[in-house]
Amino acid sequence: MKNRYKHATTPKKKKNSWFGRLMARMFCHRSIIIIADHKTGHVPFSVTKQVGIVLTVISAVAWVSYSTGNYMAAKQQIAEKERRLASKSLEKRRIESEFSLLKRDLLSMMDQGAEGEMGDYAQFILKQYKDGTKAEDINIDMEQLGDSKHGAIFERIAYLEGKVSDLKTRHDAVINVIRETANNRINDLETIVKTTGLNQKRLEAETEDELASKAGDKDAPRGGPFNPVEEDVASEYAPLLEDIRRMVVLDEVVNILPIDTPMKQYKITSGYGVRVDPFRKRPARHTGMDFVGQGTREIMATSDGVVASAGRKGAYGLMVDIDHGLDLSTRYGHMSRILVKPGQKVKKGQVIGIQGSTGRSTGSHLHYEVHYKGATLNPKTFLQAGRYVPKEGQKIN
Repeated sequence: MKNRYKHATTPKKKKNSWFGRLMARMFCHRSIIIIADHKTGHVPFSVTKQVGIVLTVISAVAWVSYSTGNYMAAKQQIAEKERRLASKSLEKRRIESEFSLLKRDLLSMMDQGAEGEMGDYAQFILKQYKDGTKAEDINIDMEQLGDSKHGAIFERIAYLEGKVSDLKTRHDAVINVIRETANNRINDLETIVKTTGLNQKRLEAETEDELASKAGDKDAPRGGPFNPVEEDVASEYAPLLEDIRRMVVLDEVVNILPIDTPMKQYKITSGYGVRVDPFRKRPARHTGMDFVGQGTREIMATSDGVVASAGRKGAYGLMVDIDHGLDLSTRYGHMSRILVKPGQKVKKGQVIGIQGSTGRSTGSHLHYEVHYKGATLNPKTFLQAGRYVPKEGQKIN
């Protein structure tokens, strides 16, 4: 009886598998021993932490392997696509070469009087072009052409020549539109120049010489490949180039002319020509126009130029002379204050001074003159010409 009780209370030993024994051996309770300042300590390193670190390392290795595999696969795909592109390019060049040879053979057959009829292949080619298929994508089975290949060649070249003719028609239409636009612009510019009373042909010649001298500056940097123009092309575009040349020259002339107003808002109190002198009360020649500002007394340059002189000059009082080029200059007198200096470049519309009554003057106003080759001209004609110049956003009538 005693032996039976002892047998019942003794637990049986549980057998572990080889994997369990391996895991128990690898992941057991460990401690990290730390020795510092003659002291010893330990940090417990549990089984859970050990398993977590191992899983993290395994995951990282797996991710690197997966990424490397994807990279190599993508690299192979790119190489394959590059190979296909190169093959397509070679095929395109081959087809272009074959077409050139076909056209050469066609010309040879035409010289020999060869004829051919249009066949199914020619209709196929036309359909391919109408559907927008690229020439290099057309698959041609030369063995199926048979006796109709000459007709197919004729038909294909006839179609291509028709396309060229259509492009030439469109090209000519564009050229005509450009010429018409240039001619309209030339007419508008000629109207502006003629209104001033100046010699248009002389101004054109002088401006063209000046532009040519600027273009022929030996010190100006230039370069580029030499691309000669064929004689037939040059003769075809000669009228258009001449129109554009005249338009550029006339546009430069108009930019030089002092046709803007010297004040934004003004009243003209005395015109150009003979008038009764305000001091001597007898007829005298007035060489300019008198302006009185309305709301503002600022005086502006009537065109781009360079200040030739700025200071006090006799009866003109405080005066500014601006040289615009082409022997044209303007004079602004009786100022109360000058805002520019000799040699300074000014732009059209730039404020150069303030209206005043210095010099031989009966009251605050601007005395404005236009000079050409040393002689005074009527500023009124230049102001009238300026009305033909469109403001920003407007068209020339």
